[in-house]
Amino acid sequence: MAAGLAIAGVAVFVLLAVGHTVFMIQSSPEGGPMTPVDPTIREVLTKPGGIGMAPGLQSTLFRSWTGFNHSHSLGIFGFAFVALVQIITDFDRALDEIWFLVLVGVVPVAYLGLSLRYWFSKPTQGIFGGTLLLWSGVLWGLVAA
Repeated sequence: MAAGLAIAGVAVFVLLAVGHTVFMIQSSPEGGPMTPVDPTIREVLTKPGGIGMAPGLQSTLFRSWTGFNHSHSLGIFGFAFVALVQIITDFDRALDEIWFLVLVGVVPVAYLGLSLRYWFSKPTQGIFGGTLLLWSGVLWGLVAA
């Protein structure tokens, strides 16, 4: 049961990463779920030119933003993959590993903090729910051991 709760918690993170990736693929400067609705912002996002620390880079803010969002999703997939492999293969052994406890303790809180500070209510609710499920499974596993 403890491993099931932990798997369910990680599954929430996977679903959020999948949704984030799909929304980014569906988005373009002309529109989509992750495209700003303000036309002024869309225009600025599509102007080529220097970006931040790379003034000679001929890209757009939209391309940079898209790449950032995809790398963000990839990070969640990486976290979820490592956590799921450990939970599915030998959850009891994983609970004895400090690195695993740090991973499942710190990464969800980091994303929750980012979500509370910068994102929207729906991702925050999902991250909170996934974190509660994951932590419930881990705590149950630690107490039962």
